[in-house]
Amino acid sequence: DLCSTCWSSSGAVLAELPPIFGRRLRQGALSPNGKWLAWIEEHNLHIQSLRANGEADTFCTGDGTSGFTYQSFQWSPNSTGLFAIQVVTKRSQKLYFIESSPEGGCMPKLCEHDYLRPGDDLPELHVLLFRPPEDDSSDWTWLETNADLFCEPFTESGAIDIRWSNTGDRLYVDYIARSRKLHRLLAIDARSGAAKILFEEDCCKPESKWQFIDRTCDK
Repeated sequence: DLCSTCWSSSGAVLAELPPIFGRRLRQGALSPNGKWLAWIEEHNLHIQSLRANGEADTFCTGDGTSGFTYQSFQWSPNSTGLFAIQVVTKRSQKLYFIESSPEGGCMPKLCEHDYLRPGDDLPELHVLLFRPPEDDSSDWTWLETNADLFCEPFTESGAIDIRWSNTGDRLYVDYIARSRKLHRLLAIDARSGAAKILFEEDCCKPESKWQFIDRTCDK
């Protein structure tokens, strides 16, 4: 089998990888420095050193389940770590409907759709920060951020707008409360996981939107 080749942003060849990494490169994400590959598989976050031999994962969270799954992640711009969002899914009601004319001209069929009613539990989010090993004898370290300032966000899927600063030393969180009466911009320290409020509005109007400016990552 042909090996997959990994290039840096400058075009230099970083590593020749086993064939399985071709699939992982397509479904995962390389760190900006090209040294690590991260992907989500079987509800867990996996991180592999591209210079390691064999198939062994350098790091696997191991605590993910079907109801407590790692849903997304993002590398810091300087490759000093990544954040991941772990979602506790809540049971929702099913809405059933009949598709009278399905594609292909088949008979009508029964379909179902997850339907959250007012007051139903929304997904619970956990934001975790991961740091790479400092040397060959150590392992990945991680901590959970303090989510008290952005608990119960307004999200049905578990998605929330979080992104790194350009320097990789903090995260920015665009938080809208479930009540739709509170809108906050928060900063999370990437070392301690502590969160602080940068700006907030007591009433979230549908027409009011914040936009990140790429050069400064401010809003």
